[in-house]
Amino acid sequence: MDSSIKVALQAQNRFRERLTAGMLLPQALEDIDVSDVSEVAAASQPDQMLKIGLLGHPYNLYDPYISMNLIKKLYGLGVSVVTPESLTDHEIEEKSNKLPKRLFWTLGKRMIGSALNFYQNRRLDGLIYLTSFGCGPEALIEEMVARWAKQRDDLPLMMLTIDEHTGEAGMLTRLEAFTEMIKRRQKA
Repeated sequence: MDSSIKVALQAQNRFRERLTAGMLLPQALEDIDVSDVSEVAAASQPDQMLKIGLLGHPYNLYDPYISMNLIKKLYGLGVSVVTPESLTDHEIEEKSNKLPKRLFWTLGKRMIGSALNFYQNRRLDGLIYLTSFGCGPEALIEEMVARWAKQRDDLPLMMLTIDEHTGEAGMLTRLEAFTEMIKRRQKA
């Protein structure tokens, strides 16, 4: 095998290891020489009070302008975040294949497979789905995720729809209310 291909495959494998160890996409992309990936993931996301799964397309989740720094705001509220990138392609494919019909949209399939994985993950305290207003295929995916949420009342779901009118203060208020509601449910 050509040495450049070998180096590229090693870099890809290291990137996937970082994601499955719990790093968020921007952290996993950083060029850090790390010998123990799990140690870095634990340091980057300390064990905090709440752990919330965050669904959404990467171009929405990781863009600080579009998402209004959603991940940073959640960290500020004492929340640890888990994203679809922490799942392997096999895990996502396995769950999305349980649907009666095959999904044609790649990102939609990724959201469905991730949501099903998150619903079966008993370590999550809540789930937030960030979506763009007016995204046609997303309307179907959102509805499926919302229906599963109704079947599992111990994992609260908040749908956050963003558009050109979404305000940062309103989003922060909703995040605060959602995390406070989860904390109160845990105490009860």
